[in-house]
Amino acid sequence: MDKQSYESLYINIKKIAEFYNKENRQNQLIEEMVELTQAILKLRRTDIQQKDNFKHKFLEEIADVMVCLDVIWEQLEEKDI
Repeated sequence: MDKQSYESLYINIKKIAEFYNKENRQNQLIEEMVELTQAILKLRRTDIQQKDNFKHKFLEEIADVMVCLDVIWEQLEEKDI
């Protein structure tokens, strides 16, 4: 990722963190982790020929969890750590 893309992503993460409260983002993170868990289980259950069909969903769910974590990290205050 180039510097401009990273800065744009950071700005968007910051906007989300300012708009939503912590509890909302924590709830969203839990939902995204459930979806990631389901995607992992589907990958594990499928045969090799069908794994490619589920890889995209798996990667998408990883990205969703990472964004939620970034937002929560941004919302953390020193007293929360």
